[in-house]
Amino acid sequence: MSQSAKTGTMNYKKVANDHSGFESKDKAPHPSQEITHLVANGSAVRIATLLAPLAEDMGFVLVRVRFSGSDGQTLQIMAERLDGTMVVEDCEQLSRALSALLDVEDAVSGSYVLEVSSPGLERPLSRMQDFERWVGYEVSLEGVTDSSTEGNRRNWRGILRGIEGDIVLLDTPDTQGIVRMPFETLVRARLTATDEMMRKSLKKQSMMQSQA
Repeated sequence: MSQSAKTGTMNYKKVANDHSGFESKDKAPHPSQEITHLVANGSAVRIATLLAPLAEDMGFVLVRVRFSGSDGQTLQIMAERLDGTMVVEDCEQLSRALSALLDVEDAVSGSYVLEVSSPGLERPLSRMQDFERWVGYEVSLEGVTDSSTEGNRRNWRGILRGIEGDIVLLDTPDTQGIVRMPFETLVRARLTATDEMMRKSLKKQSMMQSQA
């Protein structure tokens, strides 16, 4: 039930250059925009690190950055404003700015498509503050139960109870007590859309439209 990436998405194609892969430009992330492993991983980390300061200067934070598509040449960026909102015009504005920076830095080789979207209802939880912000909501988590065994994964679904240090607390119906998961062992984390969330979302949209 998450919002489609096509809503508020702008596609950007770039002519191939003489570089291969990513430019080795090491840029430190903005102090208040930490690039966690759930925001970006693999080759997308360098892109997220490059784009985060510009996004934040414009009043946005990056929720997730990843490459997708059969050829891996679609760059998908989820972002939101500091207050959690993200409308179509915001997506278009951010897309133009980020595509210009990627072009100047020659950050991606060859032609690619840039998609900028809002997180949607079933939004990813990618930063530690997300697990505090959405306390009391139903979430789905996937984690590695044994850090020494990458293939040993498990899915959980329950009510988010916050964090203790770097430990995520989850109240699940099939266990006694609280499940405690180190943040670094999480592979995926997202909200689960419920009827209550839908009502709150519609109410918020109605309020925003009345204030426009």
